[in-house]
Amino acid sequence: MNKLLINLKKHVQTSILSVTQIDYAILVCFILFYCITILILKIPTDIQKHAHLIETIEKIGKPNPVFMYFFLVKALALFSSTSSHLLFSSAILLSISNWAKYMVTKIILQHSGSLIPLKNRTLYKNKCWMYSLMLTLCFSLPVATTHYLFGQFPPNLWHNSTTILLMPFSILLFYASLSYLRNPSNKTLAQTCILSLINLTIKPSFMFCFVIIFPIALLIQKKPLKYYIKGSLPVILSCIYIIVSHYEISTHYIGVKSNWVQIKPFYVWTYFSKNIPLSILASTLFPLTYILTHIKRLKKDTELLYSLSYLIVGLVIAILLTESGDRSFHGNFTWQVNISNYMVFLVCLKRILIPKYSAKINHENIIKKKKGFTLSLCYLAFYIHVISGLCYLLKFVLTKSFH
Repeated sequence: MNKLLINLKKHVQTSILSVTQIDYAILVCFILFYCITILILKIPTDIQKHAHLIETIEKIGKPNPVFMYFFLVKALALFSSTSSHLLFSSAILLSISNWAKYMVTKIILQHSGSLIPLKNRTLYKNKCWMYSLMLTLCFSLPVATTHYLFGQFPPNLWHNSTTILLMPFSILLFYASLSYLRNPSNKTLAQTCILSLINLTIKPSFMFCFVIIFPIALLIQKKPLKYYIKGSLPVILSCIYIIVSHYEISTHYIGVKSNWVQIKPFYVWTYFSKNIPLSILASTLFPLTYILTHIKRLKKDTELLYSLSYLIVGLVIAILLTESGDRSFHGNFTWQVNISNYMVFLVCLKRILIPKYSAKINHENIIKKKKGFTLSLCYLAFYIHVISGLCYLLKFVLTKSFH
């Protein structure tokens, strides 16, 4: 028996080592991708614009409330102001950010499989890294408009630097806040507050949803009053930060005569998409497939409902709000939709990757392992998004355009 346990332990350790090697290989791939596209092919994206913005920030000399991305790029460039140095550090930072998103996703998937028997856990871990990588490649389907990107809300973006950096921290905030809702504690509250601050200093997009969804979710919970009071802390602080940030950026950093928030329903979306229902389908084929084939379980799946609430609120914000002036069609009230869509993809992936886990929503020991047509249909929809993502990256390189 002892010999069997020792051999099993060695097998697990070997498996973990191989996964780690794959993780580093994936990081190298991300670095190569951004170095080739940004430094060699010089494909125009928001990355170059944000690198140039660093020079603008230095000239203005005013505190920038959303400083984190620009500070990290500058620090990786050893505080050089040379354009080539800033672009190289941008490529490295974005590679690390994408890799961090992949790693966070993998850890979440692995954690969800903690109840799997030890003899099957190695196989499951191998699935985790593979499906985590697939999820980081998922993209919307190119069927709704003449644009591959605009008019839709793919779960991954490759061209907008601040959103790429924001993504792993938004995922962590989502799960930290969900943890507080399920089991309130000072630790989870502190994690939620810290991650809220990090999100705000990178880009407030995801926080637009958080400050609406989190307090509503708190009110729904049947908890003592002190948890509501404590839980309101990150929401109140975030609202103050967002208001001050918008004023400071509009006043000091945006070179337009007028730049304020306007309510114009569907103004931006209809500009880029001529068929909004098809755009929604193209962006959410996989989650929609899962939800429609598991509709009876939806009301008990608090994690999926929580992620869907972010997506819905994010869409409402994107539909209603835009900026005035020459930034009307920049889509700066749409980034939260991409991030929230990734959360929904992640939760749905957890459900199909471990059917037993999806059968134990809210700790209910019910339903045998899901098999058959519905599960195959969900996997097919997921793979279609992955293939679309690979096609998008190929188009990105060949056409030298992220549109």
